[in-house]
Amino acid sequence: AEPSTPADPGQYLQGIVDGIGSCIQSLQTNFTGLIAGAGYFAQGDFVQAAQVWGLQPGQSIYLKAFYTDMTTPIIGDNVTPYSRGVTDGKRICQYILLPAAKAAAGAAIKGAANATQGPSSGGTTPKITGPGGNNPPQLPGGNGATPPQLPGGGTTSGTSPPTGNPPAVIPSTGNLPAVPGGTPTGTVPTGGAPGMGPVLAPIVEGTAPGTSPSVPLTGDALQNDLNDSPKVLGGKWIQLPSGPVQLGGFIDKGSFADVYNGNGGTVFKLSKTNPDTYGYGPASLAGQYDGYERLKGTGVQMPTVHEYQAGTANSPASLIADNATTKFPGFDPITPADFRTMTPAQQAAILQATNNLTNAIAREGYVLGDTNTGNIWYKSEGSTYQALLVDTDMVMTPAEVQVAMDNGTVPGGVVHFGLIVAKNPDFLSQPWTVESLTNVLNQGRANRFYGR
Repeated sequence: AEPSTPADPGQYLQGIVDGIGSCIQSLQTNFTGLIAGAGYFAQGDFVQAAQVWGLQPGQSIYLKAFYTDMTTPIIGDNVTPYSRGVTDGKRICQYILLPAAKAAAGAAIKGAANATQGPSSGGTTPKITGPGGNNPPQLPGGNGATPPQLPGGGTTSGTSPPTGNPPAVIPSTGNLPAVPGGTPTGTVPTGGAPGMGPVLAPIVEGTAPGTSPSVPLTGDALQNDLNDSPKVLGGKWIQLPSGPVQLGGFIDKGSFADVYNGNGGTVFKLSKTNPDTYGYGPASLAGQYDGYERLKGTGVQMPTVHEYQAGTANSPASLIADNATTKFPGFDPITPADFRTMTPAQQAAILQATNNLTNAIAREGYVLGDTNTGNIWYKSEGSTYQALLVDTDMVMTPAEVQVAMDNGTVPGGVVHFGLIVAKNPDFLSQPWTVESLTNVLNQGRANRFYGR
């Protein structure tokens, strides 16, 4: 699911800036770029935040993972939006910006050393630039010096949104000749009837794209809706490689796929391709299918995957699986905010259930690479909990983990983020096993629950 917007974004933004600034003073950094990146981050634009903070392509997935864990503070905890922003800013600095700067500096030193021996392609320190090389990049509605104004006030400002009412709907200037019953008749001349603008033919029931199996939504129109406005697809007919299908109601907007009700207690998952997916949308559904097949029959509780279809030029990748809510009553997601309201005994029971699940996967020779706490749901059983794996993507072999890390793929970035939040980012530089990596990633899950 998509992360929520923090309460009082202006104060939260100022907290992020102060939190990052308090730990990054030892580095030479562009303070204007720092503010701009914080503004993008607070708005949920992780690609732009990563760019202006000088991160490598794809590292925006780390920022999104942090933001997903950052929900509205619990009432009664005396946590203000500003103090929460300071804490989150320090975490971003410590776990992402400083390691990235250290890596870039190392690459620059290596490049300088190679330069003494002749031309080299050594690395350089990341430079904060925008289109055309301006520094920092110009922000929407601003001049590059400050992020756009956020709702709810705060200490940063930019150009305010335009005031006034939106343009009125342009009224029709004429009518088609009518017959009894009000049905248009006759032929409309090219360009429209006299005194009218261009006229579209009346839509007959079942002929508009998505209203019937004979004219399903397909191609760019379908993919654009999945990327930008998935709710409008509820109840529509869409084209899949196997043929047209009718979606049920919209359920959830995920990071890599949108989810809709299916038939008989199932859900449809349809891949997205917008920039925030980093090109991984279709592959995420293939990964869920592969993970389910690997764990089927092992005793790991998870929804059944009934069908997977790879995407085509005209159709998204799709997955049909059991609806976890209806097929596994009593299991629910537990957010970090929920976790922090629990008693210490309940928290320990949740972590034990998590360890039991991931250790069962490790006994089959696999690592659950994604430490997103929302991928596992829980059911209370007295003083203990059962765990349900609702997202089976990134059930990886040791070789797959190593290749993903070496190639910098999305799964590699997700594993690396798990190591970062476990405060052991260099763990894979030493000999390791499925069991030892699972233990470290479980520490990362615990830290995400606690907000450490």
